[in-house]
Amino acid sequence: MIKKSLFLAAIISQLTISCSSDDHSETTEQPLNEEMYLCSFDLRNQIPDVHAQNNKTAKSGSTIESWTGWKTGQTIRIKFLDGDVTDHDIVKRIAVEWTKYANLKFEFVPATENADIRIAIIQGAGAWSYMGKYTNTPQQQKLPTMRLGQVSKSFNEEAARRTILHEFGHALGLYHEMKNPTSTIAWNRAKAYKYFDQYSQEEVDRQIIEKTDINRTNYSKYDPLSIMHYYIPSSITLDGIGVTAQNDLSEIDKRFIEKQYPRDLKLSLYPGERLDRNNKLSSPNDNYSLFVEVNKLKLYNYKDCKQEGEFLANIKFNNFTSTKEYLEIIGNKLLLYKGSVPRTLFEHPNPLFKIDYITLSDSGKINLISQGILQSSIEMPK
Repeated sequence: MIKKSLFLAAIISQLTISCSSDDHSETTEQPLNEEMYLCSFDLRNQIPDVHAQNNKTAKSGSTIESWTGWKTGQTIRIKFLDGDVTDHDIVKRIAVEWTKYANLKFEFVPATENADIRIAIIQGAGAWSYMGKYTNTPQQQKLPTMRLGQVSKSFNEEAARRTILHEFGHALGLYHEMKNPTSTIAWNRAKAYKYFDQYSQEEVDRQIIEKTDINRTNYSKYDPLSIMHYYIPSSITLDGIGVTAQNDLSEIDKRFIEKQYPRDLKLSLYPGERLDRNNKLSSPNDNYSLFVEVNKLKLYNYKDCKQEGEFLANIKFNNFTSTKEYLEIIGNKLLLYKGSVPRTLFEHPNPLFKIDYITLSDSGKINLISQGILQSSIEMPK
């Protein structure tokens, strides 16, 4: 069961770092004997002192605070302080995936202009990001708020996605997932201390193992598939269950960031309107959302933090079909389109029947309304 606390009315305009309660950064390292990257803490004070203010305790990855400063619908200005166009293009291509789900826009501007997020590719060390928005003085415009490293060097798409999506998650206000109050990791502390032996036991406890305060956190249920989760080898857990490194946003990542930076609620869909990934149909209680994604009509349950069902017709699209996907009402039918090619998801047996509009009930059913009367309710296939 998803469990979220109310947003805290934190009166905080800045937060200096993404991953620790002191003036620390995080670095990306390779796990022992594994061909993966581990996002871990660099507790050696590599972050400039100019940002070392108003530090707060790190919280879980599927967690966000109201103090981050980004406003729903805001355009976040981003610039690169160094690096070449190859690195820049990789970062731009991958980072914008967050804006498919969050009601935010990324605008990449020249290095000479003011920016909210300032990315270092070469200067500094490791991979890290500050949280949220900062007061951008002329002096601060020369200092990074994020470091990604040379992602084009010995380019590996999975490693680049892992680093870029993770650090931009921090920039949007997300913390590390293994510290989620509902985490189920059965730590073998002795082995964990040895694995993370570059840090003190106190640092490992505080930054990695200990769960965050349930009363100070907005969080989803624990998600080991989150892009904000560390790689955890099975050898440092009591039950032999580890957590693999992730290269993509999980379903919970997508739905969680949508709820924190929401688009306007849409309670009805009329003929001539389209339902797609960004234009979703919501239930009045806001517990359910209906949308189109990856050739499917999906129903998501925010209360239980899981996908409830989906419609997928048996029509295959070829490689020349447009990638634009949407649901539309046409007469007595609900049609799922990819480009100009339709799939019939529902058809009323009476060809003269006209669907005036559809709604989503508080229990997640699709209601078909005609002449002001509820004519039928469709339950999504599990």
